[in-house]
Amino acid sequence: MHTPASKCYKLIASAEDINDDNGNNSGEEKLGNYFNMTSEEVLSYAKEIGYINEHIYNEMMLNIDEYKNQKYSFQLNNNTIEYNSFKEYLTYRIIAYKLTIENIELAVISDHNTIEGYDKLLYVINEQFKNGNLKKSNIKLFLGVEISCSDKNHLMVIIDEKYKNNFNDYLKSIIMGDRLGTYYDTRTVIKDVEKFNAITYIAHANSSEFYGNEIYKREMLNLKSLHGFGIKKFEHKDLILNRIQKFNNNLKNTAFILEADSHSIDELGRKNCWVKLSNIDFKALKKAFLNHSICIYNKEPNSSSTYIKGLAIERGESGFLGSNPNGKKIDDKLIKDYMIINFSKDLNCIIGGKGTGKSTILNLIELIYSRETDDFEFLSFISQHRRIYSLFIFNNEEYLLEFIPQVISKGEYSYTPSISKKSYKKINEMYKLNTNWYNLFKINKYKNKNNYRNIEKKEIDIILKRVFKRGYNINKLVNKISNNKISDYIRDVMMYTIEYEEINSYIQKIKRTSNRSFLKELRENIDYIIDMIEYRKKIFNKKIDDFNKNNLGVIEIRYMPMNSYDYFEEFLEILSKRNYKFELNFIEKCVDDRDENIDNTYLTWGDLEKYFSDARSHWNYFEILKLILNKELQKMNKVLPLINYEGIEEKYSTVNRGLIHVKKAETIKKINSAILNKFKNNIELLKENIINCFKVMDNFELYFNINNKEDITNLPVEFKNIKQLSSGQKVAALLTFVFNFGIITNDNTPLIIDQPEDNLDNTYIYKNLVESLKSIKNNRQVIIVTHSSTIVTNADAEEVIVLKSNNKQGWIEKHGYPSEKSIIKHILNYLEGGENSFNHKYSVYNVILSEKII
Repeated sequence: MHTPASKCYKLIASAEDINDDNGNNSGEEKLGNYFNMTSEEVLSYAKEIGYINEHIYNEMMLNIDEYKNQKYSFQLNNNTIEYNSFKEYLTYRIIAYKLTIENIELAVISDHNTIEGYDKLLYVINEQFKNGNLKKSNIKLFLGVEISCSDKNHLMVIIDEKYKNNFNDYLKSIIMGDRLGTYYDTRTVIKDVEKFNAITYIAHANSSEFYGNEIYKREMLNLKSLHGFGIKKFEHKDLILNRIQKFNNNLKNTAFILEADSHSIDELGRKNCWVKLSNIDFKALKKAFLNHSICIYNKEPNSSSTYIKGLAIERGESGFLGSNPNGKKIDDKLIKDYMIINFSKDLNCIIGGKGTGKSTILNLIELIYSRETDDFEFLSFISQHRRIYSLFIFNNEEYLLEFIPQVISKGEYSYTPSISKKSYKKINEMYKLNTNWYNLFKINKYKNKNNYRNIEKKEIDIILKRVFKRGYNINKLVNKISNNKISDYIRDVMMYTIEYEEINSYIQKIKRTSNRSFLKELRENIDYIIDMIEYRKKIFNKKIDDFNKNNLGVIEIRYMPMNSYDYFEEFLEILSKRNYKFELNFIEKCVDDRDENIDNTYLTWGDLEKYFSDARSHWNYFEILKLILNKELQKMNKVLPLINYEGIEEKYSTVNRGLIHVKKAETIKKINSAILNKFKNNIELLKENIINCFKVMDNFELYFNINNKEDITNLPVEFKNIKQLSSGQKVAALLTFVFNFGIITNDNTPLIIDQPEDNLDNTYIYKNLVESLKSIKNNRQVIIVTHSSTIVTNADAEEVIVLKSNNKQGWIEKHGYPSEKSIIKHILNYLEGGENSFNHKYSVYNVILSEKII
């Protein structure tokens, strides 16, 4: 953005200026209309845009001569700021006002060939906030300048404010005039400003002619200290790339910035770009340029509306997590025995030594948000804490979750409190917590005060399910693969995006239905069950197709619905259920029903078992059930004749017994009735069979392209089942699935991973895992425990949390940005083995690094 320090400043833009998409890379700058305006005209414009009201305007106009005769000189950071006139002072205040109402949070001064406007604008921004005229104080102003170079390029240079005086001296030495620029070419200026650690890019590159011979262009466009190109429209990007690709060898590292290049008030806020910063300072801005693909956006990026803001864990008498035991005390008691964890909405890395509670934090989050656990010992361990609170954002609204351990006080024979047996239910392998463990409050702000509204218990479960889905422990997932439970895992992940409640509810209904009325209930609902399964199958196929298309040649899910025969074997057991009979000599004899003829026909139960086994190729399990329950076995017979399955030869003994062939419709009806009687006599087995069918009907397999490697190309796609991969390949496949499936399903709930780097080589961590984390964190909160310095430093974590313990208690030693010196020291100690170890590694690697490898 430009200010009155630029000789081309206009204040009021024409329609042509606002719609100009080319910019100006010509020679001498034309004088802007601002310089021909009077103080009265500027004051009138201030009223017009709403900076001052009618009353103030009239009062100021009455005293306009007094205002014009005043000297506008102020102090800012021990510097004297002198405005040339009342008109200039008022214009800077108007600029500050406009930045505020347009919700601009970051602005870069880009006056032509001078930085005189920087302090003037910075002063009025600070002053108006102090006086309450600005609603917020987070307008960050960066120091920049647009230098007109001799080769007709306009070079944008942004520097750290600490170099302001030295940089100003440099400008004065090369600038021939504010409207003329410098006699230096672009390449020379870029090289010169390297000493100021500057950010540089060619402004409005779409209108640049890129003068110079091929050698000059190649040399200039390949400078590492040239960070990109400014464009007026995003459509200009391809135009620039086509022009420079033969000169620039590394286009993927080239940033394209949509620049406002505003020369007037009206242009402010019309063309914005969005920058993601880990901190509001120059160092973070330069890092954003270096990581432009995930940090600089030419349209407003999606921001997660759901994330965990923090935890407050009250240790109590016997809890492990809490405040630093060496903290401030009163009467030998800690002032506040809480572990307070503040999470960034982006990437959080938890580090520390062994036994400090890193994984405990992740497991704790999963426990209190999922309201269940498969580890009762862990539940008992966490319940030793007095209270746990968690602040979270859901759909941009703030909530406070209170977790209240349901424990019975320790007694004569117990050193620690024990969990009340009435406070949970064990379902299969999971311990489900009841509502007594929770309180949830919605926080509403009113007049800078928080009001807490208690959420009804029945709503808590609904809200928490939408806030958090699950955590991922990589080692546990690898074990699932080894134990052939990968299908269960994939199904669990997909369950969070596809409604499973209908099926779960029906399973409970099956269990509650009495044996006497079960067949009637099943017959009345069989169409609903089939429709429900078919609908879900379509949804699964849609999600999987989307996932596979977006990960073509990398990873794919293979879905085989109703393809498992396990549940059907149970169904066949019902037909061949063995009975025990007493012979005349009172000796109990086991009679196998498979050999027993059905209702005086040649067909045995063993024959019928083979029949239904073959019927699977025509009908699925529930379709077969429907036909039998509705006494429509005749329909099956027309497709698959029962008579073909009669396995008994016509001997005299069988003829003499009066057995008949299964030909007539009446005979087939009797067979159908006999099957229904089998069902009636084995209702519990049938119930169990149907429930198991629901559980195994969706079978998933994960396949990974083992030739998908960053450093090797032109290899054919070779998919292998994840069960057949090495440990490292399994982890790579799992992480690819976790990350990419979340993207496909627009999952913006917090992603929590314990040690994602396990079993991975450092090359994969740097080239794949780090890039995935950098990409995901823009749309989804990520909280990970890691022992990898590569992840912490290269994935640009917004928050590093360092844990420490004395083996009896754990606490937070430090937290902050990874660029902070104290955090870097902890990274060195915990992830690099200490400074001596790091220095030794550096000295070994430096033998190679110091040489130029050709």
